[in-house]
Amino acid sequence: MAKLFSKKKFSIEFYPMIRLSDKPSAKRRNQWHSVHTKLENPRLEAMRQGALSRGMPLRVTPDSAVIYNESADLLEIKPDIFYLPGNSNQVALDSFIIHSSHLYIFQFTVSSSHDIKTGLVDFLKKCKKLPSKDKWFFIFIVMDDVDTLKCPVPTGELQDVKLYSTVLKVV
Repeated sequence: MAKLFSKKKFSIEFYPMIRLSDKPSAKRRNQWHSVHTKLENPRLEAMRQGALSRGMPLRVTPDSAVIYNESADLLEIKPDIFYLPGNSNQVALDSFIIHSSHLYIFQFTVSSSHDIKTGLVDFLKKCKKLPSKDKWFFIFIVMDDVDTLKCPVPTGELQDVKLYSTVLKVV
């Protein structure tokens, strides 16, 4: 792994994504929606207003950032190290960090629709010393020109992962 930098601070405010409950008879699962823009559906809009009051800050000064090899058999993950894939088209994530016993997974998108790739589970199984799944935050980083990000509800081992979003302002 290559060390990239040391002691660079980053700070974001991220918000829970929202969705309507699935109906037992539905053939298609509902989608998660980002909350940074007004939603047409009145029920979703009411949920969006509530989610805006539950924003969470992430302020961290990583000890360093490293580039890892996705094909490695096992990765020993250390807290406060910002991990970036060596392969620019890594399946499932763009970067991650463990901070205060929580795993923050970052996925950048310029699209209004993005799913969570199943390859995420395979990759994370190769990582040692991860927090339990109830301490994972999957955060979509959305460009500010995207109205609403929609994400199909993950299935299998990822169905309980908490989804969040934040907006990247381009100036």
